[in-house]
Order: sequence, then structure tokens, then C-alpha cells
Amino acid sequence: MRHIALLFLFVLSIQYSFGQSPIIDTHTEIRVLSSQQDGLIYAHPLQAKQTIYSLAKVFQSNVNEIYQSNLKDKDYVFKINEIVKIPFRANVLITDPKEAEKYSKKTMVVYHVKPKDNLFRISRVLFPQSMDHIMENNDLEDFNLSIDQKLIVGWMVPNQFTAKKQSSNAKQKKDQDEENIKSKEQQQPKRDQFTTQVLPSIELRPKPEFPNERAVFDKVVSDLTQEKEQETEQSVSQKDAHLEQIEDIEKPTKKLISEKGVALYDGKISDKVNLFVLHKKAKTGSLIEIHYELSNRRVTAQVVGKIPSRLYSSEIDLILSPKVAKMLGVKDARSRVNMKYYQ
Repeated sequence: MRHIALLFLFVLSIQYSFGQSPIIDTHTEIRVLSSQQDGLIYAHPLQAKQTIYSLAKVFQSNVNEIYQSNLKDKDYVFKINEIVKIPFRANVLITDPKEAEKYSKKTMVVYHVKPKDNLFRISRVLFPQSMDHIMENNDLEDFNLSIDQKLIVGWMVPNQFTAKKQSSNAKQKKDQDEENIKSKEQQQPKRDQFTTQVLPSIELRPKPEFPNERAVFDKVVSDLTQEKEQETEQSVSQKDAHLEQIEDIEKPTKKLISEKGVALYDGKISDKVNLFVLHKKAKTGSLIEIHYELSNRRVTAQVVGKIPSRLYSSEIDLILSPKVAKMLGVKDARSRVNMKYYQ
């Protein structure tokens, strides 16, 4: 009788597992929405045999967050086909097209461009990834975007993150077991031996270079826009004012690079307000000082990415945004400039 009961439970578990509706369908696409109030959200129509717990597991969220996003109490029961707003975390995405090719079953995740969106904001703030990935995944030839344009921001792979989480949990359990064994050994007193107390070592981690990247960027923009268009002769300390800003932000252990190169002013860039550049080697998110000798002007801008090799020739070292080119007084499409940055 006991064997019959076990067999009956086993059959029920198989029927339940195969009867569940898949959370993400590999034959469709997921559209992620963005709002200032909710952040990134995926509006999911609830299907039969799906639960809030299963949704939270797939999208790396939790049940409380989902109920809070929908302004519902925990005892609320969602109905079939009712829209459930799920907080979306961009770290679940595979953005590298070469990596995505390894998976035969994957779901495309898309985003529709909103007013005031640009490639920098989409690739650095909303869906952190290389700007080259977005351009390659969407066959973009320049940085211009149109309102409501659909962009592929990555792919989701079923069960990928569940496997990673199980592996992580197993590692944590192993580490905890080893820690318990060490603790028991230390608690057992040893006869005829002096015990020496060993203080735990503390690893000092440097603070991130840009704990508030937007605040640093806004500070540089504010300082530069207050400068006069016509500059008179400057003292040595005034010429190095922007370089001192970089020294305050960058780690002092980094090497200062000073070089000359060819800068290109790309008039096709739609962002006419912000100070930013693309560079061959400088680290994304760092600051770079640009000196244009013909006008004797200096501008400090933020590096937002590498120069796409398939769009520009190899002799170009720097791509200037319209605002940077205007403040430098650049008149030609190509100009020789001096650059300073930390590497």
C-alpha cells in the first residue's frame, strides 16, 4: 500500500511539472518599460498555473517587490490574464551577440526609445553593457535614435540563472561547512600549549572611482559652462585647474597619460548638451582633458565608450560631442589636439 501511495505522488509531480506554463516563451519577445517612478518594469499577462513566486524566480526578483510594484496586499490573488508588473533587473540579460549564439533557446528583450533617450543613457544607465553590443545587435550605423525605435538590449535564457544560483548555494554551503569545522577545532583546548590569538586580517578595498557618476559628470559640466568663451592668457595654475579635478577623482596610483592625436567632430550626434567623448584606449567613465592649441582652450569631458572601429578609420583617436567641439572652438571636422587622462 505504501508503494502505491508513493507511485501516485510521483505521477502527480510529473503531471504538475509538465503542466506548468513557461514564464518566458522563446518564440516571442519581452518588452521592458522604463519610468521615473517604477524604474525598469516588465508587464506580464499571468497565465494558467503560473504563480507570483515562479515569476519572481525567473526574473531574479522577490514576491514582496512584485506585490509592492502592483500596489497589492500579499493576500491578493491575481487572475488569469491579469497584467502583473515585474521589476526587471538588467543583470539577467546576455548582451554579447557571440555569447547569445551559444544558446538555441533564448528570448529577445527589447526596449522602445523614449524622448531624451540616447545611446549613452541606454547602454550605461538603463541596460549596462558595451555600446558596441547595442550597435551590433541593432545594425546601427550612427548614434542617432528616433522616438519609439525598437532596440534589442539582450536575451534571456531559460534556467540559466537557476543553475547559477544552485551552484552558488552549493559553494556557500561548502564554505559554511569548512568554517564550522575550523570553528570546532579552535574551540577544543590543547594541553600544555600556549594559545595565541590571531586577529582577522582586514582587506581594505578602494572606493569605486565614480560612486555617483552622474553627480561628478554634472559638476564638470557646471564648471565648464561658466567659463567665458574668449580666454585671456592664463597662469600655470589656471591651465591645470581641470587636471586637478581629475586628480581628486582618479586614484593617485594610476599613470597620467599625455598624448597628441586626431580628434573628429561628428555633427551627426544628436546630443548637443552634454560633454562627452569616445576614445581608443581611455577607460569608460573616466575623465579626459583636451587642449586645442589653435584656440588655446581646454575642456574636460567624460569618456562614454570606445570608438567603434567599423564606423571610423583607425587614424581617429578621439570623437568629440557637439558641445565639446563648440567649447574648444573647433571649426574643422578633424583637428590635432593634446590629451591628458589616467590609465
